[in-house]
Amino acid sequence: MSSTPRPPLAEGPVLLYVQHVMGVGHLNRMAALARGLAGCGREVVLVSGGRPVPHLLPPDPARPVRVEQLPSLAAAGFDFTALVDAEGAPVSPMLWQARAAHLAGLVDALRPALLVVEMYPFGRRAFAAEIDALIDRARARRPEVRVACSVRDILVRKTKPGWAERMRDAANARFDLILVHGDPTLIPFGATFPLVDELRPPLVHTGYVVEPAGAADGTDGTDEILVSAGGGAMGAALMAAAVAAPPLCTGRARDRRWRVLVGRNQGPDARDRLCAAAAPGARVEWVRPDFRAMLGRAVLSVSQAGYNTVAEVLAAGVPAVLVPWGEGRESEQRDRAAALERLGRARVVSSGELCPGTLAQAVTAVLGDAVAHHCARMTIALDGVARAREALLG
Repeated sequence: MSSTPRPPLAEGPVLLYVQHVMGVGHLNRMAALARGLAGCGREVVLVSGGRPVPHLLPPDPARPVRVEQLPSLAAAGFDFTALVDAEGAPVSPMLWQARAAHLAGLVDALRPALLVVEMYPFGRRAFAAEIDALIDRARARRPEVRVACSVRDILVRKTKPGWAERMRDAANARFDLILVHGDPTLIPFGATFPLVDELRPPLVHTGYVVEPAGAADGTDGTDEILVSAGGGAMGAALMAAAVAAPPLCTGRARDRRWRVLVGRNQGPDARDRLCAAAAPGARVEWVRPDFRAMLGRAVLSVSQAGYNTVAEVLAAGVPAVLVPWGEGRESEQRDRAAALERLGRARVVSSGELCPGTLAQAVTAVLGDAVAHHCARMTIALDGVARAREALLG
């Protein structure tokens, strides 16, 4: 990894590109970075290529971010092997052309001083042609443009020969800076990218990207067990086990109420179905905008192990039971959960072992041992927005 000093960033707009294909974690992280950069007075434009999620970027006069929505693409299923358009049809060449034209016009109009690309080249290989063209056009319009990669702490493990070499070569050829949004004391980037020492662009571990929880008005969730699954698309099994688990708890967990927050991506009738199945001691609600404030009042978090949820759990200092999602080759959440368990920061229930009984046992164990008292003493970097802003603009 290079340590050559970089010249100061030129004046001019900032353009961020993100493509989420299933959940909203990637978009949520880039929205936080966009707000952080906008707070420095830069013109900031966030390009999203996934399905629109308007609530992630509400108007903020103090940190204005302009959102440019490309014709949307999403994964056809949990195996991520195919892409579909907004109507669920296979992606046509015309749609790719429309996206390319939108990006080209945007770069021509903005001539950005800084271009931040999320995940690629360490993921999003299906979008390589589009992203390479975006970078090439930005450099053609403004040769001094700084091009940065924004990537989460953990990559999905690959088996195809040459995968790491291809990522290394693309990073070295096209990028000036690599931001890894994690803390190496928990898990360094090299744990899932074996050629980290062969990367030429400077690599900065920023710490985790998590925004403040905001005002903690109200008392909902106080001393409760809070169950969540992010947007909810992949959390159906966890929700089903959680609503049945409370009567199976013992010890300190016996009389705790479980508040189960259901993501709307599980379908319009998900809340009603879970309410009908809920045992005494379980309260079921739709996911709430004050989730992070509730998390700070909870006695325990039960969740999957996605990046954003784990960052919020760490920021809240609440003990955790993690049920990592990991269909097929999706190893990211399993690796993150294992790292937290090794540090004594969480207890893990694998998706293959998940049932009301195993979930109740894990909750009972966490509330009865030293994990709850250990959380507040751990120091993990959670100032990823500030550190990323410094690295990008400095």
